Amino acid sequence: MENLSLLCRNCHVWHHNQTDTAEAPVEITEEDKTKLLP
Repeated sequence: MENLSLLCRNCHVWHHNQTDTAEAPVEITEEDKTKLLP
């Protein structure tokens, strides 16, 4: 549970299909990048 991230449906789909933060459906912070794009 300590590494759980809550994502909306659009961000969840993007996470599995995209690697470019410019294509994210929302603004992604630097902290988000370290968690979403290991």
